[in-house]
Amino acid sequence: MYKKIIPTVVLTIFTITAYAEDTSYAKLREIKAWTTKIDLYYENNQEHQCTGGLKTRYLIKPDKSNHISLVYTAYAAGHIVSLSYNCGDDGFPWVEGVRVKQ
Repeated sequence: MYKKIIPTVVLTIFTITAYAEDTSYAKLREIKAWTTKIDLYYENNQEHQCTGGLKTRYLIKPDKSNHISLVYTAYAAGHIVSLSYNCGDDGFPWVEGVRVKQ
């Protein structure tokens, strides 16, 4: 019984950490707001490492109000941002964190 539990736990930990990605800092060139998501595009066309969708498009779920507020503020002020994202089950890069620099 113990032999089956240990590989499952190790595989689960590896799966969770394998999908955490960070982008380098750059300005956002475009933000699109939809009912079910917000699309973000970098000025330098930085690409994500996920399997799905347009490679330069990053997504935020509408319920992430802190992330959305920070992104809009950085965009309006012309600051550079870095996005932390996870590749979702759908293959798209869903933003989990936002960092801003001047």
